Amino acid sequence: AALRIDDSQVGFMASSANGPTIMSTLMQPDSPDVRFAVYYYSLSLTPDGRYTDEFAAACQNRGCLVEELAGVTTIDPALPVFIVKAGQDFIPHINEGLDHFAETLRAAGAPVTVVDYADGVHGFDTQQRTEESARIIAETVDFMRAQFDLDETGAAPDPGPHFR
Repeated sequence: AALRIDDSQVGFMASSANGPTIMSTLMQPDSPDVRFAVYYYSLSLTPDGRYTDEFAAACQNRGCLVEELAGVTTIDPALPVFIVKAGQDFIPHINEGLDHFAETLRAAGAPVTVVDYADGVHGFDTQQRTEESARIIAETVDFMRAQFDLDETGAAPDPGPHFR
């Protein structure tokens, strides 16, 4: 409240090695109430632990510490998730992991959108200035806007006391 943040209007976006931190946070029985999660070319965690060892090995030389995160234990079937895969990603198993993550979410009934950027590289949103990357970024913003019930100008039907 002191920062004038409406805690009912929070969403998470993560990319690359930041994804497991958000997944680990959101996939707990006492997870925070958020409106959505967006993952760009992210390492992924699932309750069955598939790909966790592979990602821990990939992280070992890059400074991300997957093995220190809380175990993923639950899936929120009401949490909308937006996933973007980069087809030319250099990290082993990252796209297979994201496919498995999406399948796991769908099996739990969660609404999942997966965007495949076949020519995208890891970090495409900052590395590739293409029509396709611009379209994907715009689609991501539209997804977030929809989760916050905002129109194309960014206005909410009833913005509440924190935004007036």
